[in-house]
Amino acid sequence: MSVTVREHICTPDVKLLSVSLRPFYLPREFPQLFITVVYIHPRAHAPSACKTVYDVVQKLQSISPDAPAFILGDFNHVSLKKTVPNFHQYVTCPTRRDKTLDLCYGSVKEAYKSSPLPPLGHGDHNCVYLMPTYRTVLKREKVSTKDTKNWTEESVQRLKACFECTNWDMFIKACGGDLDQLVDVICSYVAYCRDMIIPCKRVKMYSNNKPWVTKSVKACIQTKKLAFKHGTASELYTAKKDLKIEILRAKQDYKSILENKMAANNLGSAWSSMKAIASISNSKNISTVILENFDSDSDLANALNNFFCRFDTYDFSTVRQELSHKLADQNHFTIEEGNVEKALSSVNSNKSLVLTIYVVDCLSYVLRNFAQFFTTFSTSPYKLSMSQNAGRMQ
Repeated sequence: MSVTVREHICTPDVKLLSVSLRPFYLPREFPQLFITVVYIHPRAHAPSACKTVYDVVQKLQSISPDAPAFILGDFNHVSLKKTVPNFHQYVTCPTRRDKTLDLCYGSVKEAYKSSPLPPLGHGDHNCVYLMPTYRTVLKREKVSTKDTKNWTEESVQRLKACFECTNWDMFIKACGGDLDQLVDVICSYVAYCRDMIIPCKRVKMYSNNKPWVTKSVKACIQTKKLAFKHGTASELYTAKKDLKIEILRAKQDYKSILENKMAANNLGSAWSSMKAIASISNSKNISTVILENFDSDSDLANALNNFFCRFDTYDFSTVRQELSHKLADQNHFTIEEGNVEKALSSVNSNKSLVLTIYVVDCLSYVLRNFAQFFTTFSTSPYKLSMSQNAGRMQ
């Protein structure tokens, strides 16, 4: 177990020692542990002592936000309930006669259950036994499975060959001018080819897995466990060193992936990755927005209604009539194969994008990467869709 001293303070009000612990076994959701031992003098100035403890807690949380922090010791007349409101107090039994002076605060809810024990020697403070009641995320939550497509080079080439030998004009002739039927037939055929050719694999997703944990990291963890059980001291040292290097490499690779998403303007996926790193849940938090010049929510709602309903005071009938004439004239809109290929190639698989004749949600990857096969036969349905819409406008 590695121990590092993080802070030590000795003032007339408080004596404090903070260390970080990294035992051999630790739940995967916890990178390390912060333990702070505190003694506050019975005549100490309570606000000053609380301020010192608060500053130390903030410093520790800035080092590792995911690491649990525990504060224990003899607090006498001081309470940290208002100083660190997100910490929980575990000691519920008296520690000196009928008073509870020795406390233990922690950032993990319901982590321990306290029970009193006799004092040591001639001491007047009872010992407190903290029995762990925390259940790891791996035990609390079930293992989820996810079916993914294994897009190997061989399977992609087979799918391309399938699309190349397909007579796409047959679908257009069979459906005639029914655009809805054509959409359903083509999407069903593409999905059928994808499901038949691209192999599917089922992946287990554990709730305590970090996004940067890869197969190589897990292999190093397993090697470290075997070295601890059956290996020598030198083998264990080597396994620890290799694991540390592999974790740093995996985190750097995940950082590069996140930076590439930001550079490619893929903000949705980048933000999801950021939330995964910061362990931010998707729970809905109620937040209060304070805006100036509005005394109540009703005033803000009325102002928004007036803003968005301002277009009702203007007559847009002339503009709508001009736009209808332009749309009815097919010469103003020319759809070529290059336009269709560009539209299909820009499909974002992370968004539910609706095109003119395709609802691409599960087929977005196929449409984006095989756009050249759908360009020729997709141009005529696009034109058919434009002609039908123009007919409705007239």
